[in-house]
Amino acid sequence: MAQAPTDAKPVTSTSSIASTASTGKEDTVAALNKIRGWIIVQGSGKSEQGAPQPVSYTIGRMVKYLNSHGFDMSVINSNDIDVYLTADDRKSILVSQKVTKLPRFVLARTGAKTDFYTLAVYRHLEHLDVPVINSPTAIDTVKDKLFTLQILAQNDIPVPKTILLKHPVNSKYVINKLGLPIIIKLLSGMQGNGVFMAETEKQLKTYCDLLVGVNPYAKMIFQECVKSSLGRDVRVLVVGGKIVGAMMRSNDSDFRANIHRGATGTNFKLPSRGEYLALATTRILGLDVAGVDLLFDDANGKHFKICEVNSSPGFEGFEKATGLNVSKYLKAYIQLKCNIPPPREDDDDTDDETKNEQNKDNNIDTNKSD
Repeated sequence: MAQAPTDAKPVTSTSSIASTASTGKEDTVAALNKIRGWIIVQGSGKSEQGAPQPVSYTIGRMVKYLNSHGFDMSVINSNDIDVYLTADDRKSILVSQKVTKLPRFVLARTGAKTDFYTLAVYRHLEHLDVPVINSPTAIDTVKDKLFTLQILAQNDIPVPKTILLKHPVNSKYVINKLGLPIIIKLLSGMQGNGVFMAETEKQLKTYCDLLVGVNPYAKMIFQECVKSSLGRDVRVLVVGGKIVGAMMRSNDSDFRANIHRGATGTNFKLPSRGEYLALATTRILGLDVAGVDLLFDDANGKHFKICEVNSSPGFEGFEKATGLNVSKYLKAYIQLKCNIPPPREDDDDTDDETKNEQNKDNNIDTNKSD
């Protein structure tokens, strides 16, 4: 299986984007034909003048692939975008206080950490008729784990039994409803952060006191422990209402199956029931791109419950486990959603990694000529 490369083409800083766009000139005719897109991240504050945004594996992969297929991608800090309301100009926006031409589309990469300002930026772009993938409404819904589960349960999607309680917690009541062990989660979190398992009533009280001691306003939910899924789950990646693939995550040293918690990922053939749940979940929540986490609800791996849904899933562990290039599926969806026909030279959309893999399968030595 080909391993996805980690190198990424450097991305343009927000200040250089603004200055280039404000002049209304492009360096070459080819640049004029490229489709401008933004990947929005959320920094801790405004960016320094001329400083490029930090690029993760996932963003690097998207930028590199899309830029090599007719796009011109830039990574923008949401804090550098000014929400300036006017009826005079609907073709530009202020980035680092400079007038900047609007992109054709935006890829939102802020997930559960999305704050009020970033949501306002997404909504502002939507009102300027810029497609935002995912929509701010879907992002805002999914970052609240309890609200997500409420919506899914209302639509008959199986989820773990869940209770929302305020401190002080009546531990005996929780145990009576959910049994032991019990999973404790903060309402907003990612990569396994803010998730604990209490195996006794004493542990349950200790975790609750600890969380409230750190943050008196901490919002917690309590869930039944799906024992058949301890230390393992299935991450399903969905793009544009289609399943890209699935990987099983397994962790022998932690009940949390997150890759960032030491779990290993392997390619997983998803049963039809799992496919239905993943697709129904993204449709109900209005997500264009999502990572849907399924818990094994039986020992045979045929039945599932929805654990969580991520509006900004990472690609690294998934691509290494499955050998798939997620950006290829993302590009196809962007073209469909934004009504962008593929260029003529893009008819053969097989990327270099796939071609190399096919050559290996066919025992072709690409270094030899006929």
